[in-house]
Amino acid sequence: MISKGILAIPSSLPKLNPKWVGLAKWTVAIIFFVYAFRSGLISMVGSTVFDLRLLSIGISLQFMIVFVQALRWKSLNDSQGIVLSLKDTFSIGMISHFFALFAGGTMGSDVVRGLYLSHHTPTGRKLRPVVSILLDRGIGLTLMVVGAVFGLAMKHGVFSSELPIGKAASLAAQWLPVFLFLFFLGLASATYFFGRRAPWVALLSLITMTTSVLWAHEIGRSLQSTVGIFDFFFISQIVTVVSAIPFLPLGIGVGQIAYYHLFELVGAPGSQGASLCTILQAQMVAFNLLGALFYVSKKKKTGINTPP
Repeated sequence: MISKGILAIPSSLPKLNPKWVGLAKWTVAIIFFVYAFRSGLISMVGSTVFDLRLLSIGISLQFMIVFVQALRWKSLNDSQGIVLSLKDTFSIGMISHFFALFAGGTMGSDVVRGLYLSHHTPTGRKLRPVVSILLDRGIGLTLMVVGAVFGLAMKHGVFSSELPIGKAASLAAQWLPVFLFLFFLGLASATYFFGRRAPWVALLSLITMTTSVLWAHEIGRSLQSTVGIFDFFFISQIVTVVSAIPFLPLGIGVGQIAYYHLFELVGAPGSQGASLCTILQAQMVAFNLLGALFYVSKKKKTGINTPP
């Protein structure tokens, strides 16, 4: 027995092979999709998944998102004294997206980013990567909340009183000034600590959020969806947070369920929302696989083989 504090951990405790864990997660994901198609949860995907025009738009927008995220993350790294070029920052971002295919939720890539960043951090400052990633996620999460409230508030007065979300829109419209005040207060505080980088980072976060909304909205249009752009400002942010639950890769399962119920809340068919989420995830898989090229390239150049 190996004692650590008041806990006793068996020395013979078996270790799970990450490869088998990843395989098990994708097996569960495939079982979910089979069930979803048979039960009618997903019924509108069809040939849309293989639409080359839509796929090229999705991959292009994802490249834009990762590039803007790299700009944001580099700025935060600079504030922590971590020297990393934009090229390397973008490369690590692509690699983290690749390994997100085998991690749970949509935030499993943060671990990969942290591990790679630790190789560029001076000895004695190993907490800097953690601070950098937490700042990155914190700013993004704050803007997601503001974006969701903004989307609801802009729809105030448009929702039918019969829809449950109409009450939420009314409430959001009343509280929007408060959220905006808190956001700008936080931005002012961040500017005090990080100088001119804070407004720049907030702007980049706004760009990534808006791009994600436009991406989902474009897929919705291909499915003949009547869900408006402001609805997506609300729906996309909620689904992004829910999909971070560390269960299946890319939030498979929880994402479909969230989209299903949120579409029903705005008066659209739930199966349309679940189908939209499935197409989004299919495009994410295609894009994330490109990260393998960056992983192999970085491994050859630096010899770093951080992820298992």
